[in-house]
Amino acid sequence: MTASRKKIYAFERSIQLIEKAAQNNSFLVSDESFQALYNTYEKLVEMFPVADEARTDDFLVLQV
Repeated sequence: MTASRKKIYAFERSIQLIEKAAQNNSFLVSDESFQALYNTYEKLVEMFPVADEARTDDFLVLQV
């Protein structure tokens, strides 16, 4: 796994953890902050595609 791929996976996991925490405590993360994180993630995926055999092209599905 390349360094870029590892960083994107780590960023993806961070967003998932933030989303989970925000579901339980909505005051932790504003919608605007979460959207900014997700937009950053989308730009990274565009710059560094990370699809491989173990994953689909659906990198992250979030309900915003």
